[in-house]
Amino acid sequence: MNLKSYIAFFLLALVSIKTLLVPVMHLDFELRKEHIFKNLCENRFTPQLHCDGKCYLAKQLHKVAQDHARN
Repeated sequence: MNLKSYIAFFLLALVSIKTLLVPVMHLDFELRKEHIFKNLCENRFTPQLHCDGKCYLAKQLHKVAQDHARN
């Protein structure tokens, strides 16, 4: 492979990572939901709100959206 092929592959990898960031965050949330709810959720001390860690996910998605807006 020549240099142009390596550069093209690298750029494709960067675009793929940027595109798949939000679905990967949702997958991470689903896999670590119990840990997030017990340790990271803002509403963990008020379970009657039934947040279940969604506040944490919303914050993370908001950060990603701000990063996309800056770029």
